[in-house]
Amino acid sequence: MACVDFRAEGKQKICSGSLIASDVVLTAAHCFNHHIDIDNVSVIVGAETCDTKLERDKVRKIRNITLHENYDGIHYDLALITLRPMRDKGNVSLACLPWESGLEQVSGQKAFVFGFGTEENSEHCTTNGRGPAQYQECSFPFEFEGANFTSCTFAETPAKTNKGCKAFNEAEKERAKFPVTIEANNETIRCYDVSQGSRGWCSTNATTLTYDSSWGWCNADCQHKRST
Repeated sequence: MACVDFRAEGKQKICSGSLIASDVVLTAAHCFNHHIDIDNVSVIVGAETCDTKLERDKVRKIRNITLHENYDGIHYDLALITLRPMRDKGNVSLACLPWESGLEQVSGQKAFVFGFGTEENSEHCTTNGRGPAQYQECSFPFEFEGANFTSCTFAETPAKTNKGCKAFNEAEKERAKFPVTIEANNETIRCYDVSQGSRGWCSTNATTLTYDSSWGWCNADCQHKRST
């Protein structure tokens, strides 16, 4: 197991990872949200906790981070972290991966999932006061752009589905204070941030989901329980 500790703009995000080679950790691309700065990332290999102070002898320096070339915020959510060499690597085993010829043998089999972070509880998950659907209960499962979600997602929000809002986000993201009302294609539209936020977002209506309704950013009550 590896703990990926990402800090930027005063915020912290913790992701789990697996050591698949002596110097390579496999993790999720959404941990970085397309913004890669190795100075903001710490990797603890063989971690029992994600506390970099308690686990300082297990912290590895990073050589580079590579996101899957087809990652679009939902699909191909994979990233590889290449670590710098270390004299004493400790007694850390590699994740056991099947050979290509053995993939059919493991397909459909039960597996155990381990990781650091929080486990979302869809029974008591609500939106905060920033999105179009405020202080409403999340509706799980929901579908967005062909993918099904059973918990808050870290994909870009539905705001990107409106061409005018997407263009505004790309041009004014660093300066804008969302939500904003803009004129686009001879109509007045309400635009929200396309960023997924620190806890992701959810749908509040599983059947109707538009760029400016029926979704919101997940509140703190969606993350309350430690995973195993």
